[in-house]
Amino acid sequence: MDLFKFQEQAASQIASRFTDYASNPLMVDRLTTVPFLQTLASITGSGKTLVLADTISQIRDRLPVQPIVLWVSKGKIVVAQTYANLSSGRY
Repeated sequence: MDLFKFQEQAASQIASRFTDYASNPLMVDRLTTVPFLQTLASITGSGKTLVLADTISQIRDRLPVQPIVLWVSKGKIVVAQTYANLSSGRY
């Protein structure tokens, strides 16, 4: 699917935040990093799933190893819908 300009900008901004963080993570102490957390809030139908799927694709392209992504949502229906869209290759 093609992204709108605002979606491309959001995905790139989130991916850049992650890669910046990965190169200089926040440390609790010398051995313990604070995990990266990024949230995305937007109105229904604005393409949040598409933005986050593109973000993950960009992050994968920038890293030497595949990232582990924890994708969560408050609503069960949203989780099922997202899983179906990602599993089918829609995004």
